[in-house]
This record gives sequence, C-alpha cells and structure tokens, in this order.
Amino acid sequence: MKMENKKRKPIAKKTTSEVKRWQRLAHDLIFPSVVVVPLWFGMGRSLFGISGWGIISLTILALFTLVPYHIILIILSWAGKRAYLSKLASVLLFVYLALQVVVQMTFLDAGDTPEGSSVLTAIGASENLNDTILGIGLSVMIIVMAALLIVLTVDAINNRRAKSTA
Repeated sequence: MKMENKKRKPIAKKTTSEVKRWQRLAHDLIFPSVVVVPLWFGMGRSLFGISGWGIISLTILALFTLVPYHIILIILSWAGKRAYLSKLASVLLFVYLALQVVVQMTFLDAGDTPEGSSVLTAIGASENLNDTILGIGLSVMIIVMAALLIVLTVDAINNRRAKSTA
C-alpha cells in the first residue's frame, strides 16, 4: 500500500470581522502591562493602606521576574505579526491579569504593620482563608504564565509558517 502525500492546508487568514474586539484589546494590553503589572505587583498594596516590607520585596521580585516575562510576551506577540491575539492567548492573558490582582490582595507581609498583613486580612478575612487563596492563586498563576508563553510561541510559529507558505 502506497501512502499518499497529503499537503498541509495553510492556516486561513482571519478577516477583520472574525477577530473579536477583546482579542485586539488583549494584544494592546501586552505593551503597557510591562510597566503596569510590576508596579501593581510591587506597590498595589499601598493603594489599600497596607504598607511594610512587602512593598520593597515585591518590587524587587517584580523587577527580576515580571519585567522579563512581559518583555518576552511582547516579543512573542510581535513575532506573530498580527494586531490581535488568538482566543486562547487572550483568555490566558486576562486570567493572568486577574490572578495578579488576587495575589496582590492576599500577599502576606511580615507583620511589621498594625493594619494587617494583607489587604484581605485588613478587611476582616481570616489568615487561613487568606493563605488558602494565596496558595491557590500563586499556583494557578504560574501555570497560566507557562501556558501563555507556550500558546504565544505556538501562535507565532504557526503565523510565520502561514506567511511563508502564502
């Protein structure tokens, strides 16, 4: 039996009407997020009256982890040479940004401030609940970050292949 060579179908180019507005918004949010997310991660707690050493440690952590991560996201989104993200990448980006808010609200300080050790405990939640939400939020955020990198990389490769065959 002789196997026939099947040619790959090129990836169809989407028309403007097929791309949703939220997909374009997700693409447009990647560039400002390189500045806004690390600032939020480092100093967002102070907007809610929570201060302490957590602000300094989170700002340093954000500079060395989140800034490079967001620069990689920008490079991958530009490598795709489109003005929008895929639906999966858009959803992952929005989930990641929402998890940033959750982690910031539940991040525990060293207890050097009288107003509470996190935003959630300052408004009356128990530390056990806070710890549970923080643990789940951080774990899911790391998984979403990895998935977003993978999806953007695959999208960029597929878009390059589609453009080279066209």
